[in-house]
Amino acid sequence: MTYILTKDLPDKESHIHEKRRKQNWQAYQNRLQKIKKQMSPSVQEYALADWHYDISDHRCPHDAWLEHITVREMASGDRSEIRSLEIEVRLLGAYHDGYIEFLYKEVESYCLDQPHRRGQWDTTEKGHKDWMVDEVDLSNNGHILHEIEWLDGGHWFIECRDFEFKWILKDQ
Repeated sequence: MTYILTKDLPDKESHIHEKRRKQNWQAYQNRLQKIKKQMSPSVQEYALADWHYDISDHRCPHDAWLEHITVREMASGDRSEIRSLEIEVRLLGAYHDGYIEFLYKEVESYCLDQPHRRGQWDTTEKGHKDWMVDEVDLSNNGHILHEIEWLDGGHWFIECRDFEFKWILKDQ
């Protein structure tokens, strides 16, 4: 994907940053419109939602914190030989009043990269820090590809057949 992630934009101090950000945003929106019929209704709903990148909306994942990630390998068949992967991600929303959950179904591949913070041996208060930005696209295989960028350089790629998004108020 090559649209709105940090790696796709010039440095924020650059005089062309804002212009390029707007151009890339429009290119990303055009891409989503082009591929939306190849996405399930649940992926379309998330990827095209007005609130998805609206940081004043509590459902927006920007600045959310990871609560947990679970990778499950489900088995079926007489010998449990038929296998499939599922990934569940739960975030504490940026306003700390609710949770954001993603359930990735029929995961084809994933890469969860959290680089070492050079010289930072004290691991207290480190975590993944803030979810910064994400993009939804199609992989070369025609599956859903969700790319996520974290504040401290973490980078996740999850390729799946489908995913669901859920917003849950904290007191429920």
